[in-house]
Amino acid sequence: MPSNNIYLWKNGVYDHSRWISIATRGADTCVLLLTDLCQPGKVSLLTSVTCPTSYLKSSVERGGSLQLTLAMGFLLIQRSDETLSLEFRGSDDVISVKGNFRVADVLDRIAELELDGKVAVTV
Repeated sequence: MPSNNIYLWKNGVYDHSRWISIATRGADTCVLLLTDLCQPGKVSLLTSVTCPTSYLKSSVERGGSLQLTLAMGFLLIQRSDETLSLEFRGSDDVISVKGNFRVADVLDRIAELELDGKVAVTV
């Protein structure tokens, strides 16, 4: 998986035309970059979301949901078996953007950030 991209998982194969990226901001905060998950021509006003890395890691590892409600919109992450469903919508968007990702890919990216010493995650 190149750089920090996590590709959409659809019908058992990767869709390399859509992805999210996870970067760091400080020792315990991550940034989910959402723009490249949007369908071409349907850009959302919500381009990124910042949250504590431990929140993201906990929701991915343990299952359940993580919902972040912001002035600019919302982000909902839900785990179901080995798939992570992500949905977001900007405050002025007509429809929400949805996508599924492999849990292993998201956990691998978080582990990469931990190994690089960019974040310190305890759950």
